[in-house]
Amino acid sequence: MQSVIYFDICAIAILSVGILTFYMKKNIPNLHNKIFILMMWLILGASVCNLVRGMGLNGILELDEWMLQMVVYAYLIFYCAIPVLFLFYNLVITERIYKIRRQVFGYVLLVPAVIMYIIIAINPYSNILFSVAEDGQFTIGPGMMYVYIQSVFYYIVAVIYIQLYNGLFNLYKRISLYAFAIIIMLSSAIQIFEPGLLVESFGRALSMVVLYLGIQSPEEMMDKEFGIYNKNSFIEKAKINFKSKNNFNIIVVSIDDWEFLQKTFGVDALDKLMSQFVGEVKRIGAENGMTMYRISENEFYLLSFSMRREMRHVAEMIVKKCDKVWVCGEVEIPVDVDVCLIKCPEDFDNVDDILQCSDYIAKEIHEGGSRVLYAKDINGSYVRRRNAIRHAVHKAIRNNTLQVYYQPIYSTKKKAILSAEALVRLKDDELGYIPPDEFIPIAESDGSIVRIGNFVLESVCNFMMENNLRERGIEFIEINVSVVECMKQDMVERIENIVKKYNLEPGQINLEVTETASSNSADVMNENMQNLVERGIAFSLDDYGSGYSNINYIINLPFHLIKMDKGIVWSAFDNEKAGTVLESSVSMIQKLNLKIVAEGVETKEQMEALTAMGCEYLQGYYFSKPLPEKEFLEYLDSAHKRNIP
Repeated sequence: MQSVIYFDICAIAILSVGILTFYMKKNIPNLHNKIFILMMWLILGASVCNLVRGMGLNGILELDEWMLQMVVYAYLIFYCAIPVLFLFYNLVITERIYKIRRQVFGYVLLVPAVIMYIIIAINPYSNILFSVAEDGQFTIGPGMMYVYIQSVFYYIVAVIYIQLYNGLFNLYKRISLYAFAIIIMLSSAIQIFEPGLLVESFGRALSMVVLYLGIQSPEEMMDKEFGIYNKNSFIEKAKINFKSKNNFNIIVVSIDDWEFLQKTFGVDALDKLMSQFVGEVKRIGAENGMTMYRISENEFYLLSFSMRREMRHVAEMIVKKCDKVWVCGEVEIPVDVDVCLIKCPEDFDNVDDILQCSDYIAKEIHEGGSRVLYAKDINGSYVRRRNAIRHAVHKAIRNNTLQVYYQPIYSTKKKAILSAEALVRLKDDELGYIPPDEFIPIAESDGSIVRIGNFVLESVCNFMMENNLRERGIEFIEINVSVVECMKQDMVERIENIVKKYNLEPGQINLEVTETASSNSADVMNENMQNLVERGIAFSLDDYGSGYSNINYIINLPFHLIKMDKGIVWSAFDNEKAGTVLESSVSMIQKLNLKIVAEGVETKEQMEALTAMGCEYLQGYYFSKPLPEKEFLEYLDSAHKRNIP
């Protein structure tokens, strides 16, 4: 019978390209990558053997009895290892391998494969699998059926495993794993019933392509700059291990005073520093069986399931090697390293707590003066408080119990209340009143700030429409915009649609952007701001002078109002130099044809001095504290009847 060898040729071509692509890309030498590339090589080897055997049977190659036997033996050795590796590949990517290898069941799984290789070893004496006559006649023995049974056994166990632990895979990965097993078993079945149609190798090659695209493609899980895993990869890895109830260790490594280093030494020098720093930490981690992840610009995790040394020893090695003055070209950069040791699930039983704890860890080390800290020594009340606040935020959003308060803004020229700032407030049944500076950062960290932003904007627009605030003298309301909202692609469309929904003029809404938001996302902010300004919505730069000042933000971004932070206002009345700085800032902003809102006005003296400086608007407790809707309306009515201030 002539064999159709074209499928083998296609398989070899596909696998060769796949192997070349794998080695050309940055791949971390972890266990699942090693198993994957080993499977690629084994399938390539099996495909080559199958092709050579087919060419021999077709008479294209002259193979004597001994050569044909060696080709078939090599094929069987490669072929029988593939399903075993696929099963263990599943165990590795779900982290179950760390438990299986300590259980009797893990060794039981190897029994069919061991039996298979024993059968292959004794075949020269038993001919149970195949035999080759002196004239080159190839005969399949009864034991060959066990080869297929053994393969099907491992693929079925793998499919059952995928189904049992489907919660550990996302849908795309689950489909890829199912497809791998199904394609291979289907192609094997075709070749069993059509021995001359050598389609099995092509099926295996196609399966590897599916696996590569569905699971192995590393882009979304890699930090391309340093060739290590990124935050997304850590989150997925940690979630899988928590679900699998595995024990694992984390060493948090962060560079202290990062903002200071950025401002002092510049981007180029820090790029050189990070290249050296990451290389050193990565080397120490690798020597101790730990995988490195980049969590943020200056923060890294080392993850391990079985420490080769004590965690404390590894942490001290990192401090010793990294806590020094780094020479980066002609620049010398002193670096302090914050390190914390975390054992999971003993210290934390979810990913959010690990990530949220990082900032706190750095603060504790810095304030306490120590360089290495155990997470178990951290006051757990901090993490519990954050979790409780997060739940309170989600509950308030779900039950629509957030409130919007309004703090009046006074016009020094018209001597009247012409505006107000909308401020979101949260009061929980269990926690009571939660300050914005506590719940806003938490809402930003988990993305719920976008829903809060929508709620505030909707509430303000509805309030303005229902009470016709323009007739009450309110020209516009200021609404704070978070960093997260600034980064949203749909920011312009979302805000425009809400304003139109309540039949308001765009000029009745003024969006406040903090200096930190501007510095974190200047390019994105500029695009969104320009689009909204073109639609008639104005912007204020909030917290000017709070410590992140950069005149470039005022020059390059289309702000209409500049809000002087209360800190600089208060300092101006206690310190002569601070007063000079405030006067100079007001004068500069006026020359740029921008209007000024001075915050934190609490006394008549402050009001008169700021008015004399030329501040167009004033805001503070001298006029009123933030008020709920009903009280704000009453305040407006009374303000019109009396002389303010």
